[in-house]
Order: sequence, then structure tokens, then C-alpha cells
Amino acid sequence: MDFVGRFHPLFVHLPIGVLLIVVLFIWLNESKRVIKISLAVGALTAVASVITGLLLAQSEGYSSEVNTHKWSGIVLMIVSVAMFFVPERFLKPGSIVMVIMVFVTGHLGGTLTHGSLIAEPEADNLDVSKIDFTNAIFYDDAVKPVLEARCYSCHGDTKQKGGLRLDSEDLIMKGGKNGKVIIAGNPEESELLKRILLPIDDEDHMPPKEKKQLTEEEKKLISMWIESGPDFKKKISESLDEKKIKELSHKSESLEMPDIDVPTPDEKLLEKLTEQSVAITPVAKGSNLLQANFISVPNEAQALLETLKPVAKNIVILKLSKTNVISLGDYENLISLNLSDTNVGDDIIDRIITYKNLVSLNLSGTKITSVEKLKSLEKLRYLNIYNTPIKEVNLPNVKIERGNYSVPALETDTIVVRVN
Repeated sequence: MDFVGRFHPLFVHLPIGVLLIVVLFIWLNESKRVIKISLAVGALTAVASVITGLLLAQSEGYSSEVNTHKWSGIVLMIVSVAMFFVPERFLKPGSIVMVIMVFVTGHLGGTLTHGSLIAEPEADNLDVSKIDFTNAIFYDDAVKPVLEARCYSCHGDTKQKGGLRLDSEDLIMKGGKNGKVIIAGNPEESELLKRILLPIDDEDHMPPKEKKQLTEEEKKLISMWIESGPDFKKKISESLDEKKIKELSHKSESLEMPDIDVPTPDEKLLEKLTEQSVAITPVAKGSNLLQANFISVPNEAQALLETLKPVAKNIVILKLSKTNVISLGDYENLISLNLSDTNVGDDIIDRIITYKNLVSLNLSGTKITSVEKLKSLEKLRYLNIYNTPIKEVNLPNVKIERGNYSVPALETDTIVVRVN
């Protein structure tokens, strides 16, 4: 059913062209034989279009949105078949009806597939900095706006690809035709997040690569929400501990973009990197300064870093968390570097100290044992060394993040005891 339905875009253009030619033949008083043959072809292609269209609508999960187009197509099919049998004197009046139905059905189908002819801009990404992390409801104020902006067009009230709707609490937890998309407390195994984190060229990646993508902050919000329950009524402050709230709100780190002139980056190079699933974007609209994130290509990060060389001066934020990176290039304007959960060791420090503009450095989960040499970085203000062998740090002007937070037990906490 799915396979046959996908032929609808191919079949649907045939009756449009053929039936319009039939109308031309009728008004030019072509021979009855030519008109009959053309009508037969047009009617058959209209029947094929209706059949494949009905199958496509069912497999793609369209809802009431498709009904008007569906019934106009069926009416056009009936008119084209009837035209084959009517007496010759009814051909010209019938052709007028047929032209009207061709344009109506074609317009409705085009709008259904491509949207309004006056394209509406996609919604902006969520501004995490504007969230009140003390009073905001986790789902209503942080998660729902992301789903609405990026997911409702395919999983809302008018269309449900894969039988999945994400526009209500009950339907989110119900899942789609392949089962649940959220595993409470386990974002790594939740299909919703897994699809979002797939490489952008993967056919299962969501949202589709031609659509606007989620930011890293939005992905983190959804991940933490799933891990926390998920709950549709609780506040963020009730769902997350202080460390995670700080991680979301970026209150531990304030980065000011440098006021420097750099060349306009090569658009073809940026497109190539994006095609290879490197998230590389301007730090602000119209800016030549770039941030690069290799989270989607952890095993190819080291090799892909070579591709960044032509735009090295443009890179101010570089995120290499959980990748296979072991060495770095020359990024003279770099202000933020994330190497968390990588296998880098002390030898990487010699390269890092060449980044004289570095403000923020994340080394958590690495094998680095000493950061004494970082004293030479006069602009360094934030350093994360959680889960590293580093014992002593003497960097008086740097805020050190060591982790190991102790969260007090609450009466509402649940203790689960398992006896083997």
C-alpha cells in the first residue's frame, strides 16, 4: 500500500496535462476519434491518480486536511469518465466543468504538498535565555514550543506521519504505529530523541533536513525532560537539580562575541560540512563568526576537522564533546572549546594555550592531569574539570567547575530496593 501510494506524484500530473489537451481538442473541433482516444487516456490516468492518492493519504497519515483535495479529485475522475460516454453536444459544456475541476484539484493538491503559495516563515528557535527556570512549567514553557515549531507540521492535528501525534499529552505518550516514542527516564532509548539525534542525511532523521533544525539547547531540553519523568505539570525547578538547571540556563558561562573582522566564509564549504552532518552555523544572523558542533559525527570528527581549515579564523565556538578527536588545529579567534568526554591527554594543552582569546574551556571526562599551563591564557574565565585526574588548580581568575554536586534527599523522593 505504501509503495503504490508513493506513485501518486507521478500519476497526478498526467491527467492534468491530458485533460487540458482534451479541452483544447474539443474547442478546436478535432475529430471525434482523437477526442475519444484523448478522453480515454485522461480518464484512465485520473482513475490511477485517485487510487494512488487514496493509498498515499492513508500511509502518510493525512487527516481532514486532505479531504477537500480527495473529493475534488474523485469528482474530476467521475467527470472525465462521464465525458467519454456523453453525446457530442455535451462535450463543450462538460469541458468547462472539467477545466474548473482540474484547476481546483491541482491547486488543492499543490497547497497540500508544498503549502500556501505565500510561504510562511518557519518559527524561530526557542530562546532558552528567556525561560524563567524558577517558575516555568517544563512541558508548557520549554518542550511544547519546540514540538510545536518543529514537529506539528508532520505530527499534528492535520497530518500524522507514522500514526504519531505530538500535539497532546496523551498522544505523545501513546506513540505511533511502531510503538511508544518516549521511554520515561531513558532519553537514549526514546525514539523521539533518537530520531532527532540521527545524522541529518539519515532518512529517519527528524525533522527532515530541508526543515529548520533543533538547536543544541532544544535537544538538551527534550532529553532532560524525558529523563526527568517526563511530567506535563511540574516546573523545571521541580524536575531538575541545580546543576542541570545551570547547564540549561548557561548562568555559569557568559560569552561575549569578539568584535573582529573576518572573511566571509565559503558557502559551498559550509554546505559540504552540513551535508556531512557537522552542525556549523553563524553565531548570529548576518555574522561571519561561526560555531561548529560535531556531536552527530563522533567517529569522523578528527578527519572532518581538516575540512575546517579554510574557515579557521571564523570559528569562535568549537564543540567536540564525545568525539574521537585527539588533536586540534589553529583557531586564533576561538573563545569557547568543549572537549568533554574525549580521549585527549596532557599533550593537547600545548595546542590550547595558543588560543589566546579563549574564555571558556570544558575538559570534563578527559585524561588531562594538569592545567598549570593555562595560566598563560589571560582571557580564560570558565574551566570545567569534572571527572578528570586533575587534583590541584591554581588559576585565580578562572571559575572552576568540578561537579560532584550533592543533592539533598527530599521526602517526595522514591527509593527503589531490588533484591536479587
